[in-house]
Amino acid sequence: MRASLAVASLLFAALFTGCGGGGGSAATPSLPTPDPATTVTVYYLRVTPEYDGWGLHLWGDAIAANVTTTWSSPRLPNRVENGAAVFEVPVTNEAGNLNFIAHNGDLKSPIHDLGIVPRDFGNEVWIVQDEVASANGIIGTPFASESAALAALSALGDKSAGLDLAPVVVNDVDLGLPAAWVDSAAFIEIYVRGYQDSDGDGIGDFQGLISRLDYLESLGVTGIWLMPITESADNDHGYAVEDYRAVETDFGSMTDFELLLAEAHARDIAIIID
Repeated sequence: MRASLAVASLLFAALFTGCGGGGGSAATPSLPTPDPATTVTVYYLRVTPEYDGWGLHLWGDAIAANVTTTWSSPRLPNRVENGAAVFEVPVTNEAGNLNFIAHNGDLKSPIHDLGIVPRDFGNEVWIVQDEVASANGIIGTPFASESAALAALSALGDKSAGLDLAPVVVNDVDLGLPAAWVDSAAFIEIYVRGYQDSDGDGIGDFQGLISRLDYLESLGVTGIWLMPITESADNDHGYAVEDYRAVETDFGSMTDFELLLAEAHARDIAIIID
């Protein structure tokens, strides 16, 4: 009888200890549940808040493979709220690159490829029709706040207010070319971006064109018709001119362009700008 009571007491003590009771060690705490993926909220604003067909093309190492889109199947808005299309984009790597393009079929607006690093930029992004906060070539930075985005949206259609309409002073009208050069001129049309790259960045530039002037002269070229070389929003063929007083920075500086003119004229080659 005493033996039975002793065994029962031992079993009870073992059970009590295993349940975290007095005298026993504390139960092992459960591991915390991992935080869900960060969500970056992308707002897209258009002057006319109609978003049928508009979506985001998404890519980059900030998002999972199943969030990446194809061009023909963009991510559609989760909702339209206060005049903006709202996209909730799950991010798995906040230190990675989140890249996106707002488009409707092949129509892009803005025309830039946009990108952020969520850890640095934040989890709220504002895209505005035809506008970016800043740009470097075809790469644009979206707006970081609603107020900045709304200001950019309200300024659309009023670009002329910022134009410099001051007279342009022509310092020298003597090109140094023979008076009758045009009677027998032999022209070549050149697209600077696609002609000759001088620095290995994959973009043709003024210095590259300068390096080919001797060759063009040997062909008998006496005139070069340049496709647009002014600062442009599309960074393609250059017809979306942003500033007639500035050259496209992808091609070089104004000093580079002036050197191109001087070197061409030294070879009796005229330059005409589209």
